[in-house]
Amino acid sequence: MAVCPLEDVPMPRAHLYHLPGYVWHLTARCHRQQWLLRFARDRRAWVYWLSVARQRFALCVLNYQVTSNHVHLLVQDRGGDEIARSLQLIEGCTGQAYNRRKRRRGAFWEDSYHATAVDTEAHLARCMTYIDLNMVRAGAVAHPCQWGESGYAEIQRAPQRYRIIDRAVLCGLLGVAEARLAMLQNQWIEAALAGGRLQREPHWSEALAVGSRPFVECVQAALGGRARYRHVDDAPGVSVLRESEAPYEAHSRAEMVRLTAPDGRNFNQSSVQRGGCGGETALGARSPTSPFRAFGNRPPRLQQARRVRRLASSPAWCRESMRSCTDFLTM
Repeated sequence: MAVCPLEDVPMPRAHLYHLPGYVWHLTARCHRQQWLLRFARDRRAWVYWLSVARQRFALCVLNYQVTSNHVHLLVQDRGGDEIARSLQLIEGCTGQAYNRRKRRRGAFWEDSYHATAVDTEAHLARCMTYIDLNMVRAGAVAHPCQWGESGYAEIQRAPQRYRIIDRAVLCGLLGVAEARLAMLQNQWIEAALAGGRLQREPHWSEALAVGSRPFVECVQAALGGRARYRHVDDAPGVSVLRESEAPYEAHSRAEMVRLTAPDGRNFNQSSVQRGGCGGETALGARSPTSPFRAFGNRPPRLQQARRVRRLASSPAWCRESMRSCTDFLTM
């Protein structure tokens, strides 16, 4: 397979705060959730570049799953920039190869990937099971063993060469012996299938941290001020650090009071009456009472630019411009 130059690959952005030593569940989706990975050759290409990233950047891979329109990757952050550089290589080379083959232009992946910090032992085992059952939930296969581009297939049929998953680190985080890893993973899958636990659990791919209460609070404390608008929810056997559903409205009321004029009017209302800001609030939002609505929501600068273009096309303006130019050249 051709070499993909790193300098030609855009750096992916992440909803990720790098906290060394933590396990992260990364979710990357194809652009507009299109089925750009529906062909096995593209999924295998993603796995190939994952193995290259593991060798080149010492990426610690614990599990993975390549679906038709998104991917799951379970990694441990070792304190460097190996996660960002690995995804830069994997996503860039996979997307470039697909676009060249299909003679396609445009983005292959969404702008950013999401990262969720995952606790160890039992919570890590639940996250692995959730990843392994992804295509079963989608109805594509009846059992994870029928989907080849996954960590489940690698763990159950451990290859002698080109291993991607770091089995020693994974077993240490799970607290199990390496010789029992494949058997335990299969037991987790069979128990989930027998119990009908195939419903989607969004916290594994949408929350900031999942695990025990002390673990989630530790992640929240490590985030510091960046966790200001986050809150911890408790569910049976798990705690979740998730985004607040309405963080701006709930926490900006005090700030908006300080932005209010002494007479009770906000800056937007005052400026509109003075003919000032042009109907924009202090935070840049369009006011519902904006005078732009009378002009089809066009700002004054656009109106002025259109008047200048109409004036420039008039014969009188052209004659005046030529006269001014002649006077300047004859000075």
